Amino acid sequence: MMDSFEAQFRKAEIGDVDYTAIPEKRLKMPVYKDYPPIVAEKLRGLAQAVNEGKSIAVATGFEGARYQERDPVKLASFTPQEKEQYSAWCTGSVSLPEFDWTANIDDSQMPPSVARKMEEHVNAMNIMWHTNKAKTSHAHWLLNNWSYMLPLVTALARIEKAKKDLVDGSEYATADEMAEIQTIEKAFSETHQALRREKKSLL
Repeated sequence: MMDSFEAQFRKAEIGDVDYTAIPEKRLKMPVYKDYPPIVAEKLRGLAQAVNEGKSIAVATGFEGARYQERDPVKLASFTPQEKEQYSAWCTGSVSLPEFDWTANIDDSQMPPSVARKMEEHVNAMNIMWHTNKAKTSHAHWLLNNWSYMLPLVTALARIEKAKKDLVDGSEYATADEMAEIQTIEKAFSETHQALRREKKSLL
């Protein structure tokens, strides 16, 4: 009997990682100053976590990840005005004015730095008005006509950037998966440096 495609190949996938399991004791990452026995002990701890289906990023407190802060809102680092407007928008205590996507357009030429900023604002405006109609010409219009809304636009743009930073720009990995990859890479890098340092000391 012929196996199904799923039965044949799905088993080759990496097992599921439990990113919700909080370890009783935080594991330590190897560092380049460690002596080989210490490195080995730390790697055994990480290997055990992997064998148990746990996340070594979580187990090490995201020490090896690019960002230890996992909340994109906190990572965005708002100004007081941005925080105020974002909080009001999130709680629904304010309503946004209707945006006329046909009329509210500014096609005038922008300096490259402003154009790049407007591209960031486009996504924020789509989120604010629950649409996909926003273009840089709309963002430019808002900049010149509804500048009082810029703190909210900027706050949302910061959050979206933070989300991209957490996945290191990947379109496929989640923030947790990227943290796992970064932690593994960091562990290997520090281990390699520790062994090189030890080797040099013996020469």
